[in-house]
Amino acid sequence: MTARLRDRAYPEDFVYLRDVLRLTDDAEDLWCEYVDGVARSVHCFPGVPEGLQALRSDGWKLGILTNGADDIQRAKIDRAGLAALFDGVAISEGIGARKPEHALFEACRCRARKVIATGQAA
Repeated sequence: MTARLRDRAYPEDFVYLRDVLRLTDDAEDLWCEYVDGVARSVHCFPGVPEGLQALRSDGWKLGILTNGADDIQRAKIDRAGLAALFDGVAISEGIGARKPEHALFEACRCRARKVIATGQAA
């Protein structure tokens, strides 16, 4: 199970695990429990929110670029209390490329340009 989830986990993995482990739980419920558990383990270092807010106050546009599953990464960002401090979030699953692939960075650059041009979060 650990090997299957080591690099990244997706809802389909929990269909597989439910079947292999002969669990009766719904695979979607297992996935939600997993995402919640991962998010509960995330904490922001002291001073990070204040530092990010200071950058925003100075006029910086801030974004996150991360590998992983959308559900998990967004839950972790929310749990850390950081979502409102960023203008955009780019997650590899939604883009279809992973770091260090050029396509992920290009998609992030395009989103950043849109944020700067429109002033709306991406």
